[in-house]
Amino acid sequence: MAHLKSSKKRERRAKRRTEINRKWRNSIQELRKKVRRVEQGKEIEESPEELVEKAQKVLDKASQKGVIHKNKAARLKSRWSKKLSKA
Repeated sequence: MAHLKSSKKRERRAKRRTEINRKWRNSIQELRKKVRRVEQGKEIEESPEELVEKAQKVLDKASQKGVIHKNKAARLKSRWSKKLSKA
C-alpha cells in the first residue's frame, strides 16, 4: 500500500488508465473476432465495408490514445482490409 500522497495518486491514475485501456483492447478484440468470422464465411450483421471503416476508426483512436503503437494499428488495418476485400 502506498504511503506518499503522490504514490496514492499514481495508483488511482493507473487504475483509471487500466480500465480505459481494457475497454479499447476489448473493442479491438471484438473486431478481430468479426474479421475472422467474415474470413471463415460466416454471416455477421455488418457488411465488410462497414467493418473495415469501423476497424480503421477504432484502431486509429486506440493508437492516438497510446493503447497500441501506431505501426501496429497500421499493420492491423492493412491486414484486415486485405482479408475483408476478399470476402
